[in-house]
Amino acid sequence: MIDLNVTPKKMLIAVDALQDSALLELAASLARSQGAQLTALFIEDINLFHLAGLPFATEVDKVTSAELKFDVDRIGSASARRVKRIRQQLDELAKKSELTVSLTVVRGHYLAEAMAASATMDLLLLDRPRVSRSLTIKKISVKKFSPPVWAIYDGTEGSERAFKLAIDIAESQKSGLNIILQRQSDNGIAEMEQQVKALLAGSNLASHFFIQSSRSYDSIMQYVLERGCSIVVLRADRTDPETSQSAASLFADRLGCPVLLVA
Repeated sequence: MIDLNVTPKKMLIAVDALQDSALLELAASLARSQGAQLTALFIEDINLFHLAGLPFATEVDKVTSAELKFDVDRIGSASARRVKRIRQQLDELAKKSELTVSLTVVRGHYLAEAMAASATMDLLLLDRPRVSRSLTIKKISVKKFSPPVWAIYDGTEGSERAFKLAIDIAESQKSGLNIILQRQSDNGIAEMEQQVKALLAGSNLASHFFIQSSRSYDSIMQYVLERGCSIVVLRADRTDPETSQSAASLFADRLGCPVLLVA
């Protein structure tokens, strides 16, 4: 487990249209293990509301094939139902997990709102795009076998905190742990690998190392796609939030993988 001296105290999970409780259960499990208060941020997609405001916007009913007017009132009602469902799920988790849980609703662009709200948080769990949900939501159960956890390590104190949490998640999910070493210099890789192995001491996790030779993640995209991904854990760099947002966007948007940012 993570050292109590650096245990995060505030955790944010950002969702836009949750249709399954697995991600919230994962968030509750993490919050409970880290002694954190859990806040859920529901982000209404502002683009949908803009589209609904257009006079020619319509949608086709999946059952009847009837053409329906796509208006703001219908979108607002659907969003309110999602919020109600999430609030009920949070209440159930709070009772079961004995957690302090709250819900905030905003309207905007998903990643931008999530990153802005995380400024005072210790942990940020990002959802993946709605289109990928049916393919990935069953992979993140904390009770069953899942694809590997991915951790990004660069030798900093922040990445060490993130890596320790990645170990906890991998052990709880009974999955493997894939470690991306971010190259700082030719001589730094061997040292970082030794640091990671020391952190893994006493763990029976199956682990694999990958070298990231530049700030671009393109070189490891194929590895992630081939091996699957249950969650990516990386440090949140508050001195360079654009880098954190870029990495989070890559894994969540392009790979459909949940991302946990650790401050």
